[in-house]
Amino acid sequence: MESFDQEDIGLLFKSVVILPQDSSKKEQKSGVEKKLDEAESYNDKSSKSEVSEPLKTLSTPNQSCVILTTLELKENFMSNGSSFQKIIEALGISPAKKYLTTDLSLEKLKDYKCVWCLGLPHDMEAKILKIKHPNLLLSPSILDLKTKEEKMAMYSPLKEFVSKNITLFSSVS
Repeated sequence: MESFDQEDIGLLFKSVVILPQDSSKKEQKSGVEKKLDEAESYNDKSSKSEVSEPLKTLSTPNQSCVILTTLELKENFMSNGSSFQKIIEALGISPAKKYLTTDLSLEKLKDYKCVWCLGLPHDMEAKILKIKHPNLLLSPSILDLKTKEEKMAMYSPLKEFVSKNITLFSSVS
């Protein structure tokens, strides 16, 4: 009982009986029942349970995942038949295209459960790595990949990353 403070005990129990072997030097009375202060919400019978909207709404409606890229690449990726569209369809994450963005501060990047950076400049990638996000993938631009080896080197880690986060990428919000 010594590891709990009075507030913790009051939340857990209505009353406490201190036995002689449990008493500390501060408590000299043995076998005395002590009535603890109960929280007002427990005593107030007229209180109603209501669910209310949070006062502050998130700027991003779904904080599950984000695909961060440059403006030029985003325009190319969003065109019908693009390499990006083909890759996300092959991976079974077509809804992921709605997570593609170019404008995101480094501070907000921490709020996402899953971050895929695609074709960013090296200096920006270095800044993102300093954040040490636990679920991050840095990929080169799909358009810059020429050889089969380069494409496989990009696609293999992407496939593993997507399989680990498939529910985040394929969720529809």
